[in-house]
Amino acid sequence: MRRRFTSGLACGLTAVIVGAGPAARPAASAPIPGTPTARSAVPAGAGPYGLASAAARPPSRAQLTAALLKPSDLPRGFKVVKLDPGSLSGLDEACPALAAAPAGRVSAEAERLLANPGTTEVVAETLAQTSVKSARETFRQFSLIPRQCPSFSFQSSLLGIITVTITPLPLRRLGSGTTAMRIKAEGSPGQPVYLNSALVRYGGTLISLQNGSDGPVKQSTTQKYVSRAYAKVHARW
Repeated sequence: MRRRFTSGLACGLTAVIVGAGPAARPAASAPIPGTPTARSAVPAGAGPYGLASAAARPPSRAQLTAALLKPSDLPRGFKVVKLDPGSLSGLDEACPALAAAPAGRVSAEAERLLANPGTTEVVAETLAQTSVKSARETFRQFSLIPRQCPSFSFQSSLLGIITVTITPLPLRRLGSGTTAMRIKAEGSPGQPVYLNSALVRYGGTLISLQNGSDGPVKQSTTQKYVSRAYAKVHARW
């Protein structure tokens, strides 16, 4: 069964809420399967997958995984962690747009969650490969979320009722387009948590990145992480 493309958003919120503590455990190992492939000199977007031609093979899961951010791409202290976002399952029903899967068929997908045990900062990234047409529609749907769900509440098994507000976040355009939003989630009682969520489209590749903390996340910090994530993808295909 295909995973929801925005599952990293729920993971990011959960990791911040629990402080990347007991619910978030270091991965037993964090191998980076696959090796970087040479980037084609033909501009992305020529074929249905945003690759050199209609016959070009889209990136595999191993290639997507190799392009994910890893601890060495982030400030000192980040580690790969695993997390079950089930404690925020009510998020899906409160704002279905946040739980929507990519439009069309996904040929490959990879995701990774990184957290800094010394702080509450987390970075969740998902890469999904689909056709340019499907990626374009997914991008459009994602960009509408701040208007569709500007404010809502949902029941969480972790913090009870959580109130969420979403506003647009301007980021520098990368690839075929960039869209982003600020998310603030507050339980009662409880300290607010903050998450900047961005989506970059590069031909048929979708780069989803969530950057969260227990305090407001700087736009410049998220921009730096998003730019690095895009650069790793752009260097490979």
